[in-house]
Amino acid sequence: MRAKVIKAENISPTTKLFTLKTLSKGFSFLPGQFISFSIKKENNLAVRAYSFCSLPVELPQFELCVRQVRSGIGTTFLNENIGKTVEFSGTQGDFILPSNIKGDLVFLAAGVGIAPVRSQLRYLYENRPEFGSTLIYQCRQDEYLFGGELKKMARSWRKFNLFIKPGGRKNFNIKKRDLPDTIQMIYVVGPPGFVNLSLEILHGFGYDNQVIKFDIW
Repeated sequence: MRAKVIKAENISPTTKLFTLKTLSKGFSFLPGQFISFSIKKENNLAVRAYSFCSLPVELPQFELCVRQVRSGIGTTFLNENIGKTVEFSGTQGDFILPSNIKGDLVFLAAGVGIAPVRSQLRYLYENRPEFGSTLIYQCRQDEYLFGGELKKMARSWRKFNLFIKPGGRKNFNIKKRDLPDTIQMIYVVGPPGFVNLSLEILHGFGYDNQVIKFDIW
């Protein structure tokens, strides 16, 4: 697959939103999925994966939310190829919404892990607002990614509950009362410490892995 990197926009002190335009026919994805870049680094080949944070209906353009890591392979690759054509793998991943949505969905995200959740929430907001959704998002104040969009959703989507948690493992907590009484699926995405702590809390509440999908970044 091939795409042109159209532009990059700073959306926080450490994060950029990259806009690409696919040049390959038949390309599509589901909210929550990702693509991978195989990047040559000296004599080695490194693979970097990034989730879509836009909607399939916006193709041929799509967006990737990328944390800027100094001297990072993926960071350098995308920044050096703005305005150029790049190759990437086909769509991958099963961190997707149920094919038959019939109940409340819960999302737990930390930092740039909000990327696939943004795509999923935008889809639900625009297509399935009759079902309830809850987002618990842990981030630093200056890293509140897509904060304007999330606040707008919270104001206009009657069945959307938004909880913002301050950054840091010690500050993170989930209250059982903040979760819906009936849940179809829970999505957890973020760094290992966040995901593991979230799973520990959710298991303690009595939720098993049949209703939990998680993605460690």
